[in-house]
Formats: sequence, C-alpha cells, structure tokens
Amino acid sequence: MTEDKPAKKARPDVRAMIKKAAQQTRDVFETIIMAPVVPGGLVRVRINGIVSEFEVDDAAFLGWGLLKPEAPGKAKLIGEASPAQVKAYMDLLPRFQVTMLKELQGTWWALPAQGSENRLSSSQAVPIRLAARIMSFDTAAVRFDGASFWFESIARRRNPAVARTLRDQLAKEVFPEDVECPEVTPQERLAYSFMFYDLHPDLIEQDLPEHDSSSETQTQNTFDYDTWLKDFKNMRGILEREQEDRKIKNALRHAGAQLHSYWRSNPADRELNIKIVVDGSEHIARVNTYDLTVVNAGICLSGYDQDFDLTSLVGVLREYKKN
Repeated sequence: MTEDKPAKKARPDVRAMIKKAAQQTRDVFETIIMAPVVPGGLVRVRINGIVSEFEVDDAAFLGWGLLKPEAPGKAKLIGEASPAQVKAYMDLLPRFQVTMLKELQGTWWALPAQGSENRLSSSQAVPIRLAARIMSFDTAAVRFDGASFWFESIARRRNPAVARTLRDQLAKEVFPEDVECPEVTPQERLAYSFMFYDLHPDLIEQDLPEHDSSSETQTQNTFDYDTWLKDFKNMRGILEREQEDRKIKNALRHAGAQLHSYWRSNPADRELNIKIVVDGSEHIARVNTYDLTVVNAGICLSGYDQDFDLTSLVGVLREYKKN
C-alpha cells in the first residue's frame, strides 16, 4: 500500500505577476480620482487593490477634487467634484453625528453627539475635515473613512434652537451649571462646558458657585475638570502632531527624500531626532522643531550644522555619500 504524496504547489508565474503589476500601475495613471484634499496634505487612495499617495499640484485647493495622476507621487487637480459625486462617495462610509466645538487653525473639532449609534468615545474630541457653514454647538453628520472624519451636513432633525441658545448663553458667559435649555442633551452640556472653560481657563482651579445637589439635572450638569483638561490637551496635541508631521514630510519631499520616523528624547524636548531615507540609505539627524534647522547633522560639518535646514541637508548628504 502506497501513500499518496501531497501535490506539489505550482510555482508562481513571475512574468505574469510582473505583467499584472505593470498593468495595475498603468491603470492608476489612466484613472480620474475623486478625493478630499486639504492644503499641504497627501491624497491616499486605493485603486485595483494598490494604495497610492499623491501630492496635489494645487497646494491651495481645499475641498473635494478630481485628480489625474501624472507621475509617481504627483497628481494634477483637474476640477472640483460635483455634489452628486461627493454624495456617492460619502454613502460608502459609516455616518456619525457630532456636536461642533470650535475651529482651531483651520480645523473644526467636535464631540460625539448623544446616542448609542455613534460608537465613539463620549468625551473624545475629534477633528472634522472640510467643515463649512457650521457654528459652535451645531449637530453635524460626518463620515469616517477609517482615518479621518469628513463633514457631510448639518443634522436637520436636531432642533437648531438648542445650538442658538447655547451660543447665546456662552456669549453672556453663563456658567455651565446655570445653562437653561429644555432640550439640551448631556453631550451638548459637556460641549458647552468645554467651550466655557476654553474661554475662561483661569476659572478651572477656582471654586464654582454651589448648586442644589438634589436637582434632577445635577448629574448631567457636572463638569469633570480632569476629563476636560485631558481632552483639551489631547485635541491640541493631535493638531500639533499633524502639523509637525506634514511640515517634515513636505520639507523632505521637496528634496526628494522620504521620512522613516522621528521622535523626541523626552516629551518636553524642542528638538527632534529624524531618521530619513536618502537614495535608499538611512540617516539620522537632529533638528529644531520650530523651523527644522539642523542641530546635529550626524556627519562632520565643522560646526556649520545650523547653517542648514532639513531640506538642504538632503543635498549635503548626497554629496557626502559621493565622497
């Protein structure tokens, strides 16, 4: 009796794989892409299973763009997407509702609105991209693509009088505990507290007026200072890290280099250790976070390190490698 030998696996057809990859690459450059674009950011899309990143040629464009890839990592803006095209894109993404907080350096921030369908942390502020014609305390519908929240519209079913009342009471500097609005939700009260103490940070450490603890609404009126401080710092931190990351990548992209990683020696350090890839070789330099001037080039520059920034350092490294 003989045992059946396992069938040998067929060898992959390398030529067919290369041919398929080449065709997929050609498909990318023959495709018109619709994607959200923010100034200074990269557009990341998946075409035929291939994830590609592109820098848009119009650095000032903000909105939903129609793009034509022209070279690896480069795309040309050929027009603005129509409302119907944007809706078709949005309909593919899960929807959430948020309570808008405020705009910081061009980015709106929001808290998840009341409701279990949101499936989001109730006290975690999140950035909302491409928000327009929106005001504090408005309830908005947003879509999530796995990385970012994109503004869709004002939530029409939410009574707009609630947002107007909260804006009016904030303008009058009414304490969160004293806000009177019959239809307000606990999340909207949290949003109001967030905004109130953003305007009056000096009051955080002070004792606030005492209130009747027997009130039915006392629990939802209570403002947790520690939670607010943590959330506010997190919101600022995310924005700062995004800006820092974009600034570093743009500086390297202009020089034809890539970012591998970067880190601080300690959280309070104003200098960054950056590992960059220049023509396939990795190199670590230390730069100032403010303007990316070189603190330590990682090679001997005879004390002239600070005469260079991150972009110009790439050229120096290329010359150094030749010698």
